[in-house]
Amino acid sequence: MSLLHYMLRTLLVVVPSTAIMGVALSYGIGLKGAVFGWTVGILIVFGILIGILSSFLNHKRFIKPIEEFNEFLHKLTTGDMTVRMQEDKAGELKALASSLNNAVETWVKVLQNVQHSSKEITLYSAQLAEGAKQTTLATEHISETVEKVAEGAEHQVQGV
Repeated sequence: MSLLHYMLRTLLVVVPSTAIMGVALSYGIGLKGAVFGWTVGILIVFGILIGILSSFLNHKRFIKPIEEFNEFLHKLTTGDMTVRMQEDKAGELKALASSLNNAVETWVKVLQNVQHSSKEITLYSAQLAEGAKQTTLATEHISETVEKVAEGAEHQVQGV
């Protein structure tokens, strides 16, 4: 949200509120005529000045950092885990920026562990497949040997 847009939104609340307070105050203390109008007008002008100043400060302290957070989070959603929130751009939200950076670091470590575990599982699976293949070959060899022994025994029995 641009600074001008934020100021206008702030002034939409501040100016009517100041005008109502000015009218109530002037009426409450019994002002009449031009003094009544001048008092309300001066209060509205001060309300506008305070609204502009407060919206400028709040935009710098909160709105701009929130925009930085949104950009940071958008990059994370695209899968860019190398991005970090610049704490100097976080304004009053530095603690949140630090916590998010720590969370991203933790996520990166978890993902690295998952990748490492996945590679190990793939390696173990290949080793198990090779072991199963060797077992199958050994079983076939044993089966052939048993058949030959059985044939030899059968020939001996027939020869006796």
